Amino acid sequence: MKKSLIVLFAAFSSLSIFTSCGPPSNYGPNDIVTISGKFIDPDGNPYADKQVGVWVLDIQGISYNNYWYPDPDDYELTESDGTFKIRQKGDRYLWPNGTAKYVLIANIDSLAGPVTAMGFFVINQETTLPDAKLWLANVNSTVTNDTAAFTWDAVDAVAGQAPDKYAFSSAVVYWDLWSEDSVASGFKMPAYPFQNSCNAWRIAANIARPDDNGIDWSFMSETKAGANLIPSSAPSLLSKGKAAYAAGHGDTNYTKLTNQVWHEWEAF
Repeated sequence: MKKSLIVLFAAFSSLSIFTSCGPPSNYGPNDIVTISGKFIDPDGNPYADKQVGVWVLDIQGISYNNYWYPDPDDYELTESDGTFKIRQKGDRYLWPNGTAKYVLIANIDSLAGPVTAMGFFVINQETTLPDAKLWLANVNSTVTNDTAAFTWDAVDAVAGQAPDKYAFSSAVVYWDLWSEDSVASGFKMPAYPFQNSCNAWRIAANIARPDDNGIDWSFMSETKAGANLIPSSAPSLLSKGKAAYAAGHGDTNYTKLTNQVWHEWEAF
């Protein structure tokens, strides 16, 4: 689960959520705070009996070893009508100075998507969220003459507005084979960066909150999955699945080096 959740957090652009400078709250540490909402599936039906993840984003809750791929702080199940309700003491959502912390809520029953995530400051004692609709984007890709083209259905009808941007990501094992921060349906690019190894790709539609009273939205499409989705006449990723060793580290096999998921800043 951890390796997929990073996409949810990357969608939210405000780094201020990790500091104790949230907006003022309207409750105290001993008050009962409630957060309620409803998830709706792509067909407009209640997203019943599905798992929802809840993250309270603060420095104390995200360790140095775990901060890239944090698991939820709490889990909820939607009711038969798709609704959920969270009850906590106020101190769960407050910084020591009384300002509000930032919370992220998303359906996590299927990380292959679609996934809808909502991020917001818990300012009021009672928060009723807008319905969270899942986005079936009908993602599709074609390759012609070593040029890949990617298409999907707009999120506007689901989100109620046009997104600030669409973002593209693809995977061999993890979601860091190739990504584009801002794209439009129909965008094209050479196929060779995928190295005949792309097993999955998807689109995120992101909408930033207008102010601290608003909600950040990230609508993650379903995943387009399959073997070598973006074929190319360029050389294949020949290292995939092969062993990799580092001097001074004995027989430890560092497969991330050969599976296209290693970053230069990562230590052995």
